[in-house]
Amino acid sequence: MEEGSTMNAFCAGLLTFLFLLGASGRSSAAGFGPVAVYPADNNPVFATADDFNHDGIADLVVVNSLSNDVSVLLGNPAGGYQPAVNYGVGSSPTGMAVEDFNGDGNLDLAIANSGSNNMSILIGNSDGTFQSAVQYSVGTGVSPSGILWSIFTGSGHVDLAVANAAGGTSNKGNVAIFLGNGDGTFQAAKNYDTLGSGPVALASFDFNSDGNPDIALANSGSNSVSILFGDGKGGFTGSGDYPAGTAPASITVWGLSFSLAVANPPSSDITVLDNTGGGKFSHSTAYAIGAMPVFIGAGIFNQGSLQGLVTANTNNTVSVLLGRRGKPPLRKPVNFATCNSPKSVVGVDVNFDGKEDLVLACSNGVGVMLNTGP
Repeated sequence: MEEGSTMNAFCAGLLTFLFLLGASGRSSAAGFGPVAVYPADNNPVFATADDFNHDGIADLVVVNSLSNDVSVLLGNPAGGYQPAVNYGVGSSPTGMAVEDFNGDGNLDLAIANSGSNNMSILIGNSDGTFQSAVQYSVGTGVSPSGILWSIFTGSGHVDLAVANAAGGTSNKGNVAIFLGNGDGTFQAAKNYDTLGSGPVALASFDFNSDGNPDIALANSGSNSVSILFGDGKGGFTGSGDYPAGTAPASITVWGLSFSLAVANPPSSDITVLDNTGGGKFSHSTAYAIGAMPVFIGAGIFNQGSLQGLVTANTNNTVSVLLGRRGKPPLRKPVNFATCNSPKSVVGVDVNFDGKEDLVLACSNGVGVMLNTGP
């Protein structure tokens, strides 16, 4: 789940930043238990965890691309999860954002549907169930993939951004911005061209420190990352296009300097673009993974380490790269066996023990790996 830079997210990021300043970075250990897989529907491609029914227990939600739905698995007090409840969305869903869109205190879902060129909104009820999906066209975009939430205007309403791999000017793809009305509905999409081609994933942060969230797009067609500066009114302007390895497939904001990291499946590495300030990024640095990473996320996976990175790999492993002070800023990857054909991985404290666990979308369900490290 690549996440938006709302005020809540910014505050959370600030707290993480303050924690990182005090981290010693001395420990290089990381550990995760064996993966437990819980059945979902057909071909899960993105999964995460949150408390959807307010019982203090983490629940699972997963996007299923071949059955055109999302599965919700509510957590049990004694451990494990209830059988999946499925909710229909659009055709070939690929990405998901989770947030309270209507301010009622319940989490809602936004789904990017690559096959039907639209976005689905599912409003959450207080008991962990969801209302029927409402569809929104992605405008001039085609093949929507990545999606995130943020607050792009001064209204305080939650907005959404979707990366469209094709369509728009010269069919190079674009980003669709949906400004929220605050009641769970959204205005029609406004499309903005990326400076690269084939954007498939996106991340958001205030990269130029002007108080407005910006967007970074991973462009699989041009092997680059594009930056779009937000104007605080919901509009965006392209400001830079940076080399980012071969066919970047996933992107995340990472580290003390809020740099960018992307997964490059064809070259079996990840690429880090250092934030040099003012919304600009330096030449990229590649880190070998030893497997084909299809998804990348950031997290603190060891209480003695700085923020690190994690990748989901096509050889049925995850790679964890702990952060460190000095150069290089990442330790060598440590690989852990996981479920079959993982498509995504996110760091979430599933059992509320203060350590980030791993939640994966696997070919046969949702995978959970509990953090066993310090």
